[in-house]
Amino acid sequence: MPAQLPLYQEVYHKIYQVARKAGVRKTSVIRLALLLIGIFTAKNVITAVVASELFNLKLTQAPSAESIQRRIRRTLNDKKLF
Repeated sequence: MPAQLPLYQEVYHKIYQVARKAGVRKTSVIRLALLLIGIFTAKNVITAVVASELFNLKLTQAPSAESIQRRIRRTLNDKKLF
């Protein structure tokens, strides 16, 4: 689970309430919440910029922004989410 950040926790719980009814996995909910927080805080939708912002926020234990960017791409390609 990503680090404690009140906004992240609130977004995660709101998504989880809806997603669990649809059978979406918890890991997918985590990735989606991270994507939304990254877009919000970076004020940008470019995946590299969002990944860099999330890396700087230290919301995950990912070793690099590139790793987070791969996670973002998996989220965007997840047919169960979109």
